[in-house]
Amino acid sequence: MLAIYSEKRWHFVEFMAEIHRQLQALKGEPNPLNKIAQRLAQLYRVICLDEFIVIEIVDAMILARLLTALMANRCVMVLTSNVVPDALYKNGLQREQFLPAIALINKHFEIIELSLNNDYRQRNANLTYFLFAQNGHELLEMEQYFLQYSAGSITTTDPMIIAGRSMPIKT
Repeated sequence: MLAIYSEKRWHFVEFMAEIHRQLQALKGEPNPLNKIAQRLAQLYRVICLDEFIVIEIVDAMILARLLTALMANRCVMVLTSNVVPDALYKNGLQREQFLPAIALINKHFEIIELSLNNDYRQRNANLTYFLFAQNGHELLEMEQYFLQYSAGSITTTDPMIIAGRSMPIKT
């Protein structure tokens, strides 16, 4: 018997990674997206996808079918995005194949624009987001960021497993 939960919140990238894992597990079976949607709808009455932004062509090609299947299985969808639906996957490869997903969102979703005076995404706009420790200065800068954001606490030295790959934790 399946455990039933009332809602699930996913970051969009995390959600799509889960969909791709399930598609891989169902490889060779007919209508895998329908099966995935049925299972998700059995588990969750409401699914919230935070930061719904489509940049991968693989995601763009399956989203209309996936959203349709989720709605057909009476799953309520809540999407948050920093762009209006018509601007999703703008200038993307084969965007015309993604247009049915946009039409579906425009037709079946209530679009609510939140206008805020402050764009909190910009509060750290001057920070460096990618550092490559190729020399002593960059390594020192990485250590300073770590100390600033972790308050100097190291809770584990176990390696992190990301996408099946082990990444050592340097202390």
